[in-house]
Amino acid sequence: MHPSMVTLYEESRPEIKIQITASINEKSDLLIQGVDSGELVKKLKGDFDYEYFLTIRQVDKNLLINQLKRKNMSVHNDQDLLRWLKDSFSHNESISSLISFLEKEKIKFETFFWV
Repeated sequence: MHPSMVTLYEESRPEIKIQITASINEKSDLLIQGVDSGELVKKLKGDFDYEYFLTIRQVDKNLLINQLKRKNMSVHNDQDLLRWLKDSFSHNESISSLISFLEKEKIKFETFFWV
């Protein structure tokens, strides 16, 4: 696995497979990507897979790092941020929980959902 990527959540059952990852891209943006696939997704969403993305641009990612540092979260750089995300948002609701956290902290982000 790339050192600038962590898996936040994985689940695999006969009716559904879920994978959510966090990474830092070449622009130094934070990307959270998820895909749910399988028969349960087809039943609920009308298609076999459901993809979702959350992007925090570099300037806002750096603001998030600084806010976490001020809260004594031991987050000082991108690798610390990825570790903190894995420690804090490693569950099936990681995207919605992270969105709530970012809204509370007033950190700008972009989302995209593809069915």
